[in-house]
Amino acid sequence: MFMSKWFSWLCAGGCACALLPPLQKMAAADVVGLLNGSSEQSTFNVGTTQNDLSAIGWLEFSGDSRAWQDPAYGGGVNGILIHQTSTTGLFEARYDTNVALRPNTTYYLIVDVGFGGTAAGGSGTSTVQLGTFSGGVFSSSTAATRTAKRNGGAYDNVFSDRSCLTFTTGGSVAPGSTLGISLARTSGTNTAYWLGFDNAVLWALPSNFSYVGNLDGTSLQSTFYDSALGGNVDDTNLPGGWLEFQGNTRVFGNLAAAGPGYGVISADANKANFSILYDTQTPIQANTEYLLTTEIGFATLTGSSPIAGNFRLEIGTWDGANFTSLAANSGAVSFISSGFESGASGITALNLTTGTLVSGQNVAVRLSRIDGGTANWQGFDNVILRAAPVPEPNAFIMFVSMLLGLLAYAWRRKK
Repeated sequence: MFMSKWFSWLCAGGCACALLPPLQKMAAADVVGLLNGSSEQSTFNVGTTQNDLSAIGWLEFSGDSRAWQDPAYGGGVNGILIHQTSTTGLFEARYDTNVALRPNTTYYLIVDVGFGGTAAGGSGTSTVQLGTFSGGVFSSSTAATRTAKRNGGAYDNVFSDRSCLTFTTGGSVAPGSTLGISLARTSGTNTAYWLGFDNAVLWALPSNFSYVGNLDGTSLQSTFYDSALGGNVDDTNLPGGWLEFQGNTRVFGNLAAAGPGYGVISADANKANFSILYDTQTPIQANTEYLLTTEIGFATLTGSSPIAGNFRLEIGTWDGANFTSLAANSGAVSFISSGFESGASGITALNLTTGTLVSGQNVAVRLSRIDGGTANWQGFDNVILRAAPVPEPNAFIMFVSMLLGLLAYAWRRKK
């Protein structure tokens, strides 16, 4: 009798399964709001000129800015955020994601910087901020001001720089705070026309990420630093198990010549392309989120001429002979200062989420300098790979849900 009453209450609104919490896979790393790399809010691909940024949720905080996409201009089809009327005009635009700030979470913001004009050469200064909104007021948590040297037309998806910001919350956060970003051109004295922004992507990463293999930010494999190596190592087999996948590379750390830190650069011409690969010796896991970050620097003392380097990051698998790319990200970084480490000119990130079926091969990363670019001695340093499990629905809850659903169906049929 008790069971009959209980099932009657449980199924009053229909099948028992409908009354249980949704059994959905929760991602370990989530994009925040609409800053997902594909929406208008993220890419500014509005199909025309949109002077009213509020139409896509952005706020003109100062100056006049617009989302601009003109397929007829220069043959380009890519949208960017630029000034409305002035080639070198200053502006600041802000975006409130309306997503609440979470405790014990690390946030990564990546924004591409480019130029809408066809004129070659020149540079422009931008400031990117990541912070919070509360009561309509924006507060910056972290910021980066950088001078980008024109590397091509952003309307053709040729960018000149990338800003990457990160901050981590503690165990408690201010109630009512939402995440937001600010993009601004902050110097009008530079010579490159129509500095703008594109591909604003914001990730939220929980604190349960662990390092994969030796890519932990401190090891030889991660930093390329070994006092026994000396300053300039030209070695077919890079230290720590890195492989030369394409081209000829070396570890460079001549502190007297090119600022602080060690990194991997070409061992041939200063603008030569190359790829390096690292096998983590760790089998790829199902239902797992991987996050790769790396710094990009230049082993050169001068940035007097336009210097920007193109790169490609990849996460994949390695069977000892073949690399299978599962996720990739390409972009550009402008010369900011010489060297690596604290002198690095940029940082970038790439993530991959695996499903229930994986190959069982080892996780591997591949870093490439691509398309030559204008940068002398571009290289990589501080390579870090993190992983976190993606929670799956509890098998027991799934079993009980199915059982209750079947019992409820049988009870209704009997009734």
